Amino acid sequence: MEDSKVAVLLEDIRSQMRIFAEALQMRDEKFDSRFQEMDARFDKMDARFDKMDDRFDKMDDRFDKMDDRFDKMDDRFDRMESRLNSFEHQNQQEHRLMMQMIGELGEEQLKLKKVE
Repeated sequence: MEDSKVAVLLEDIRSQMRIFAEALQMRDEKFDSRFQEMDARFDKMDARFDKMDDRFDKMDDRFDKMDDRFDKMDDRFDRMESRLNSFEHQNQQEHRLMMQMIGELGEEQLKLKKVE
């Protein structure tokens, strides 16, 4: 093969390699641009998720406070129920004593009527 033909072939190959390299560079730039766009979108999504996390944390705090309040209310109702049970027991005892006293008064009244 002649030197001039080899030189032409090499120049053609170089030219094609330059075109290929330019196409690769353009492709890389497009990919970089797309990746930057995607990164920006992911950053926005991350910011939104962070805000949602903050809101859920605040909701958790509010639910914890509500749980505490309900626990306190349960304790108060338990104490009230205990007091009510105590009053009912005391009332039953007093009722028995009053019934016993009424019975004794009735017997005393009968004795007094017999004496008269």
